Amino acid sequence: MAENTDYEDSIALACIATAIFVLFTWSTIVLTVKSPLLSSSELFLVRLIGVFVNGGWFGSLFAHFFVALNRLCAVVYPTKYKILWSKAK
Repeated sequence: MAENTDYEDSIALACIATAIFVLFTWSTIVLTVKSPLLSSSELFLVRLIGVFVNGGWFGSLFAHFFVALNRLCAVVYPTKYKILWSKAK
């Protein structure tokens, strides 16, 4: 069996796609809302740098939350599968 590199399996591609999606979503929110709570600078270049620096942090928080939610569903629903689908119609 041939060894896969780190980026060839489907889980790695899904994680990379999720990280990129979350980063660009957060960047779009910050750049369009222009709230002083999200960024305090008036210069667009400084704001853009701050978005990419903070985007990784907040993006990882969102990604970790959704991965944890996915793991919760993977644990909870298989244990209730028999209860949900065992009744005759």
